[in-house]
Amino acid sequence: MGNIWDKMDGKQYITPIMATIHRVVEDQEELATLSLVNNIEEQAILEELLETSKPKRPEEYEDLHYLLITPFRYPPLQYGSRFGNTFEPSLFYGSLNVSTALAETAYYRFVFMAGMKEPYTDSILMTYSSYTIGIKTVHGIFLNKQPFNTVEQIISSPKYYSDTQKLGSSMRKANVEAFQYSSTRDPEKGINVALFTPKALQSKKPISIERWICNITNEEIGFISNDNHNRLSFNRDLFLVDGLIPAPAC
Repeated sequence: MGNIWDKMDGKQYITPIMATIHRVVEDQEELATLSLVNNIEEQAILEELLETSKPKRPEEYEDLHYLLITPFRYPPLQYGSRFGNTFEPSLFYGSLNVSTALAETAYYRFVFMAGMKEPYTDSILMTYSSYTIGIKTVHGIFLNKQPFNTVEQIISSPKYYSDTQKLGSSMRKANVEAFQYSSTRDPEKGINVALFTPKALQSKKPISIERWICNITNEEIGFISNDNHNRLSFNRDLFLVDGLIPAPAC
């Protein structure tokens, strides 16, 4: 439909945003390195060596917790993301509710499994962490409100990212720092939040961290909180489009 930002005259809708958001990450790096060494001291040395091989942190964000800087630090995936092109810096994606963030996580796990030559024959256990962080900026956009919600079927398309990547580029050029939009993957239609820059973060470390055990089968992904034993599960059918798990950024 062309450039959504230009059609909506998006710059006039830039407004303050303040929220506490949730992000889910896979617990893999520390476990992986710990399995290669004999004790915690050796692990610390290995972590320091690994740090030198990673993309350099921007100097102005040197003191940010690694969970906060990591989304901005690495190049985008081969298909980009919903609001980011392959040639642009990566965005920080989160959700207003942890259930929404877990739904997004479940979708990407099903995407991974859809690309496997041999499907799982047994259930797989993995561990994840969800963390909260406050965001605040005067340069925000609510894509889930007027006038942008009139094209929600495009902004929240389960398959196509071309229009939203153009929208993301336009918002970035307009110096938008953070924005909200409706989740495509959450069956409860929760709200996602994305940041173009760490400037919108309110603190240098997460407010809280919650651990989750994830049970994965070919048909269902379930999460159980280590902290309060809350349970959430997502059936594969929730994410199907025309009978298939849609690949991101078709």
